[in-house]
Amino acid sequence: RLDKEVDHLKGELHKKKARLHSLGELAARNEGFSLGSRMLLKRADAKEAKPKTIADLIVAPAELEVALDAVLGERLGALVLPSHSEAVEAIQYLRQQGEGKAFLVPEDARPTRPGERPARPDEEAKSQGIWGRLIDLVEKKPGYDGVLDALLGSVLVVDSIEHAVAYYRTASEDGSLPPAACLVTLDGVLIDGHGTMVGGAQKGQGASILAVRRELRELTAEVGEMD
Repeated sequence: RLDKEVDHLKGELHKKKARLHSLGELAARNEGFSLGSRMLLKRADAKEAKPKTIADLIVAPAELEVALDAVLGERLGALVLPSHSEAVEAIQYLRQQGEGKAFLVPEDARPTRPGERPARPDEEAKSQGIWGRLIDLVEKKPGYDGVLDALLGSVLVVDSIEHAVAYYRTASEDGSLPPAACLVTLDGVLIDGHGTMVGGAQKGQGASILAVRRELRELTAEVGEMD
């Protein structure tokens, strides 16, 4: 019986290592990023300081991954550069190559202004499905608070489309939802401050960048414990 248990554990470890290898290859190829981002990252491989992407700066619980994908989209693969000068140079490089577009975020990107932020939910709002500001619900890499605040500071997370529509109507009437703010549901529906909605389904959509990275972290820890 002991031998069977050992064989089972060895089999499980082998499966996890194989999956870990596959995920590592996906991450190394920057799968899911735009062509422009992949081209710029490949060019940076030969440099000492490889730029961070927005996906590098966020650690989020699994239940927020779809919401983050909806809010950020291709900006998960955006490169964070020291200034607009480097961003201009990167754009010129892509133009010279004749293909590829990329989102580029300067390190001094303007954070969300106070008047653009949705109100933090009180207990009554939480009971109606309002989770809170997205920027407050994710773990952020130190030193990049301003960059992430610029992208996430105006977003409020709501548990369902029904609660999001109800909140939008109420908050629009009482003025507590700024026009620059937006709502996102856990299943990826967006409602902006003017009431415009985006949602639906995408056929054949694979695992998100954040989901792949989360599984990579979890498997790395599991394999380390089993080895």
